[in-house]
Order: sequence, then structure tokens, then C-alpha cells
Amino acid sequence: MSRKIKLNLAEILKGKIAGRAQVAGIMEVIPLIPQDAAHHSPVFAVPTRHMFLAGNPSYGTVVVRNADSDRPLIVPTNAAWVTKHRAQDHAVAKAGLVGAGGTASYDNAACVQASQPGAIPPDLHQFQILPASLRRMDKDLAEQKDFRKFWPNITALNAEFGLGTAGGHLEKLFTGFAKELLQFVAEFESLPGQVGALIIINGKLVGVEIAPSAEYWESVWEPLIRYSYGPEALLAARKLGPDGVKSSAAARPRLPETAPRSIEGIEEALRTLRRQEQQRTQEIVTKELDTSLIFEVDQDLTAVDPRTGQTSYTLASCYEGFVGQVVVEEDYVLYASLVSSTRPPKRSIRDAFRFLTGM
Repeated sequence: MSRKIKLNLAEILKGKIAGRAQVAGIMEVIPLIPQDAAHHSPVFAVPTRHMFLAGNPSYGTVVVRNADSDRPLIVPTNAAWVTKHRAQDHAVAKAGLVGAGGTASYDNAACVQASQPGAIPPDLHQFQILPASLRRMDKDLAEQKDFRKFWPNITALNAEFGLGTAGGHLEKLFTGFAKELLQFVAEFESLPGQVGALIIINGKLVGVEIAPSAEYWESVWEPLIRYSYGPEALLAARKLGPDGVKSSAAARPRLPETAPRSIEGIEEALRTLRRQEQQRTQEIVTKELDTSLIFEVDQDLTAVDPRTGQTSYTLASCYEGFVGQVVVEEDYVLYASLVSSTRPPKRSIRDAFRFLTGM
């Protein structure tokens, strides 16, 4: 019987407080600022510098090497390698833990480029993260060992974007909407010291992302905002249509239509707007704080933490309420990458999570 961990969102967010929301269209990104020493010590390797794709021995299998000889590596949830090589692009079905200087093989990975032959050559490739809609998978799909398993969902996603002939080719979505997806990177910015974000689209919390350090967060920020949540926002906007997008934007607080006639009046109007914005986002997030999530343990890893000595980290997966993985040190969540599920969540006792004021 597999080990299980029960966490609610408030417990996952413990040690972080929410900054002021950044808004573009129907998408809002709420920065998470660490208030706990656990996120100020870079005890994990950085994917953009240390996560090498060491091998692609067969379709549906990738080998990841951690080039950092001192620190363990968290392979980001649903990391994907969509390259320019004439080779079959791949993505992992979960997150992973790789020991310092070690390698790990994932045979439940999947091809994300139907009908393209060839193996990706070993290298420190730039990585992407799967669109949020593709990350909503059940346990059977995540653990299934079939290199074609993502193709039906990629085909359906491409069709929703009007790319009916693209089939199971994820790169067609990334290239077909390259300009729009790049715009998300320009619209949102990562703050100094930030270690995560809450993603709200059309008034709904759709993503919870937490990194073990600020430098790790910087390495996954663009893949998350551009490739994972960018398509989610574009798809939501397509479904809403122009009128729906306008209605969604109109539901957010706005400055008064009659402009203040003094500097003091403008400053007070801005302060009022920020209070209203904070109250709105707080209400959206607070509704989800008591969402109780059941995680199944996938992996334990013992490593040396320079702060505490030998430490055990646990990687666990959830498939209901929110889908994705966490990495836990004892009962503290160091890493989380979770997207909302369409299935109804379970509930538990509400816990506290603070919003940072004055930002």
C-alpha cells in the first residue's frame, strides 16, 4: 500500500505570503515571497544550469543527469524538451528527484511530437513545461508506459486552438502562437527574491507554483508563464470571446471614471484601487485554502543540506482537486507545481495564509 500525505493549500503555502497581483487580460499572477529561511538557502540544483538530458534510449524514455555534484535536483513537473533537432520531442509525466551528480531514467515519459523519428542528442537543452491542460492527467495516464499516450490530448488541444491538422505535434502550438506566448513573458515579471506564484485566470485559481529557492524559480519562471499558463489563458480567452473577455476585465476593480483633480486625490485613488485589488484576489484564493489534497509518495531521497546535515526529501503526486507534485522536507513544502483539476476537491479545516500589504 502506497504511503500518502494529506495537505491543504494553506499548508502548501506556509512560509510564503502573497504580493500584489500582476494583471494582463484575464490572467493574474500573484507573486509568492518567502518568509521562511527554508527558501533562502539554495539547497537544490538549478535546472537551467544543471539539468542535462543525458539520453533518449527509446521512445518514451529519457535519462536526466544532474550536473551539480553537491546538490540534488528537482526535475520540474512535466518538463518537456521541444528542440530544433530532427528528433522526437519528449516530456516527463511527473516531477523527479535526482541525487547530486547522479542520473535518473524515466520510462513513463512520452513523445510530444507525433510521427517524428529520431532521438534527442544529449545536451543541456532549453526546456519547456507542458501546457496546463495537458498536465491535468490521472494516475493511470501519468504512470502508463506508452510513448504515444499524450498524443490524443495534444491533438484535442491543437484543435481547440484552430490547429486541426497539427495532430499530436506540440511544437505546432508553440510555433503557431509564438508571438502571443512570448507576450506573456513581457507582461509579467519575476520579483527579486520571489519563489513562486499563484495563477488566476478568469477569476479562478488554476495554478500553484513554488520553488525551493529564488534561483530555482528564475530558471522555471519563463517555461511556466510562457508554455504552461500562457496557452491556458489564450484558450480561456478564445472560449470567452471578445465580449466575455471585456466582461471579465470589467469585473476587476478600476479607477473612478472621474479623475481626481489633485496629486493627493490621485494617490488616494490608487491606494483605494490597490486595496480593492487585494481584497478581490484574497477572496479568490481564500476560497481554495481549505482544499484538502491527498498525495501519493513517489520517491524519497536522502541528501546533505548545508543547514541541517543529512536530510530526507519526499516527492509525492496528487490527482484530484489539483494535479501535480510536491517535494516535502518533513512537513514543510519546498516545491509544488499544481494545476487545478475539474474534479470537485475534498474539504478540510481552513488554515491561515497572509497577503502582503502595501505592495
